Amino acid sequence: MTKIKSPIEGYNGSSTFGSTTLVFTDGEADAKDIPDGVLAYLREKGFGVDGKTVDQPDAPAVIDSREIVEEQVGSKARDAAVDPQPEDFLPPVNAGKADPHGPKVVAPQIHAAKEQPVRPGDVSDDNAVQEKAESEHAADNLVSEPVKSTRRTAAKK
Repeated sequence: MTKIKSPIEGYNGSSTFGSTTLVFTDGEADAKDIPDGVLAYLREKGFGVDGKTVDQPDAPAVIDSREIVEEQVGSKARDAAVDPQPEDFLPPVNAGKADPHGPKVVAPQIHAAKEQPVRPGDVSDDNAVQEKAESEHAADNLVSEPVKSTRRTAAKK
């Protein structure tokens, strides 16, 4: 017979662990033929098994969220379809000119990307040449109609 002591002092009730059900009276249960895996689990969770317990780690310190300081790692995420910058390689076609989530703004991606027509020809070692070729190919094959350049102006009062 194996004596099991609940980590909850004076617990009365039953607890099931897999196929094993333990009935506790005043925080203790008697059981026989408990699988080794269940015994290991009980020990790990702070139950006493035949008078022996495993030291439980201290609870983690409570963190006050007001004391957390954010730290940026890497560069801030930026959507090139909304805010294109000159240093972007292969920015979306019509970025900054049309609805960034509409069908007129398309990303050229890379040569031979899945789900789009393949741009024929060699891949250039010159980034500017490759970017121009991929962007023209995307504009010709993925945009349904040309986009007029728009300029935003402040509303008149």
